[in-house]
Amino acid sequence: VVIFRVVKGPFEEEFYQCVTYGFYTAAWQEQLYTSISLLFMFIIPLILLIATYS
Repeated sequence: VVIFRVVKGPFEEEFYQCVTYGFYTAAWQEQLYTSISLLFMFIIPLILLIATYS
């Protein structure tokens, strides 16, 4: 699932950025995505490293 899209910034210069706004239909969806990302990219690897080196 691709949740990012490229949008032109509100500047005079030519500036594009990846954004997620407009993708989620409810606030809980973005919170769930952020929580799952934190879990899989930080918490689980941290637990595995601590368990391995203990």
